[in-house]
Amino acid sequence: YARNDERKRSQRLFQEMVEESIGDEFHKQMEELAIRLQPNWDNRARRGDWMRDVLAVMELARANRISPEALANMAGKSFAGMERLLPRAAANPKALDAALGEEIKSATARFATLGIDIADKSKSAFEALKNANRDLALGRALPWSDWVRLAGLKGAKSEEDLLRDVHGAAKVHECHPRFRQDLQAYIAAAYWVAGVGLEKYAQWKAERRLVDFIDMEERTVDLMERPDVAAALRERLDLFVVDEFQDTSPIQLAIFSKLQHFARRSIFVGDRKQAIFGFRVTDPALVDAATESIERAGGARAILDENWRSRPALVEFVTKVFQPALARDREAAKEMAVRATRVDGPGLRELAPVGMWWLATKNQPDDAEAIANGVERMLAKRGQTPVCDRQTGEARAVRPGDIAILVRKNETCVEIAEALSARGIAATCARPGLLATLEGTLVAAALRLFADPRDT
Repeated sequence: YARNDERKRSQRLFQEMVEESIGDEFHKQMEELAIRLQPNWDNRARRGDWMRDVLAVMELARANRISPEALANMAGKSFAGMERLLPRAAANPKALDAALGEEIKSATARFATLGIDIADKSKSAFEALKNANRDLALGRALPWSDWVRLAGLKGAKSEEDLLRDVHGAAKVHECHPRFRQDLQAYIAAAYWVAGVGLEKYAQWKAERRLVDFIDMEERTVDLMERPDVAAALRERLDLFVVDEFQDTSPIQLAIFSKLQHFARRSIFVGDRKQAIFGFRVTDPALVDAATESIERAGGARAILDENWRSRPALVEFVTKVFQPALARDREAAKEMAVRATRVDGPGLRELAPVGMWWLATKNQPDDAEAIANGVERMLAKRGQTPVCDRQTGEARAVRPGDIAILVRKNETCVEIAEALSARGIAATCARPGLLATLEGTLVAAALRLFADPRDT
């Protein structure tokens, strides 16, 4: 929680410093680009949140130890990488604009002649055409999202021919030179603003003699490059162990690489499949590269091919799902061949390894209510979901304490706990903010002083 709170505070600081530094004219240019490209678009506010992309660049730059000065050059590489994904640019942008305008005008007029006979399935398409035709008549350039929307307009089968030419004229937006210009300008601006923000943030911390988590990691790397620190670590480190290695960020990998070099022995434990979640800017390619480096240096890879925890049916299910998905990667496919050592007793063999609840909901509060309803129904018929008792090893009916609900955000935990409580089902969830209390602050200060009497 401390890490998460610090991240939010850092983001607020980043945003304040960026807005102070870029000036009104540049801010206006970014807003105009955001209207055309609509990044992180808020339809209600009618604006794109370009600052979110700037903050993402800043965080990635810090996690990878990339200096603000290097970001400008990286912007060009970023756009070049994106441009390779696009088709060849057209030669005449005005012709593309004119063609789309003519097709919109023509289709709008043809739909209008149908009057009340327009099919219900075509009404939303007709409305989109009218809006685009009006904007063009007023001299407004259509945002690129409108080109995409027009390329995918759907109507009744009897009226599809009225939309066909609009589809064709709008689908060429990826070939439009102005679309590329907007992308290039946006990427260059986002990287430049990120560099300015990082410089201001570093200055702000230096003036106040503050460091944050990433500073601690960076300075740890710097410390280990000192001969006296390196000598002390070599003398003291016998075994170095890293768990959940797939969650290693680039800067942490730099720390681990040095510590592994200093230690007499080292063990890294992780599941490369889990690196797809991108926790703390991790990447499967990073895990693979680190593993290959360790093997080149003489290290050995051992696969844990026995599962002592899960039901045999669940182990088999996961294997069958993942092996075909990872078939192109032979090493990963081999890692999926896991044997279940646990044996299901009577009462569990018939239970399916996986169940699925479809939530007929439209928003997050409704999700919480639906999940709480599902738990209530499960507990009303406890015998239908047996579990293996940890103490006796025998099958028994499910209890509330056997149920865990995994969510992405802390606030979702609270919503679901409250929904369960309203149904008379006790639930616990971790609450943030313990260290921010007076008692937490006092304990933390005492621990710091105990660890280092020089800590003021």
